[in-house]
Formats: sequence, structure tokens, C-alpha cells
Amino acid sequence: MLMLAKQELHSAQYAKIKSTAVSVKNEVMEMIAKVKERKGRLDLPIVSGKHLRRISDRTALQSADNAEKFITTRKIDSFESLAKFTEDREQKYQQLETVHLSKGAETKPIKGTVKNVCPLCTNPSHL
Repeated sequence: MLMLAKQELHSAQYAKIKSTAVSVKNEVMEMIAKVKERKGRLDLPIVSGKHLRRISDRTALQSADNAEKFITTRKIDSFESLAKFTEDREQKYQQLETVHLSKGAETKPIKGTVKNVCPLCTNPSHL
């Protein structure tokens, strides 16, 4: 009888924990769903940005499906975790940009590559 009561208590506790876990909502996904419901697509108030010009297909940024995939694959569940993800990614991009710029500074120009100068005789007249 005591074992049966313990099992019921454990199953009740498990059910409570499970229902709590299911009720936790992803606020970022909720915002995406509300905007999609209201406008039919994501509306981007961003006109320009540091990395926006590097995106070739900007209309893909208005796809709610793409946004939902991005959020779920990176396990972003709140705006705080989204901000942390952005900050971490920005630091990584800064490091890569520093390395890229240092590689460019190390590269020495090749003689004869000046525009409108013949690489054989350095005479600009016969080009």
C-alpha cells in the first residue's frame, strides 16, 4: 500500500513537471507568429545595417518559415538568448574581420600591376 502511494506521488510530480515544461513558451516564436498572422509576412523595419548589404536575397528575411527554422535550430527561446547569440556571433565576426584585414596588410603588391602600365617595359604610352 505504501509503495502504491509513493508511485502515485511520483507520477503526480512527474505530470506536474511535464505540464510545466510544455507550458514554457518561446517568446521569439510567439512574436513571429503574431506578426505573420497580422501582416502575412515578417515586416522588417531595418533599412540598412552593418551586415545587411552582404545578404543577396533580402526577401528571404521576410519569410516566417526561415525565421522559425533559424530560431529552432539555434535553440533560441527568449529575447535575452537572441541578444546573447547576436553578441557572440558579432565577436566571432570581429575576430574574422581582424584576421582578414591583417592578411591583406601582409600581402605585398606585385610589380607591374599598376593600371595602364606595361608589365614588360613600364611604358604607359603603348597600351
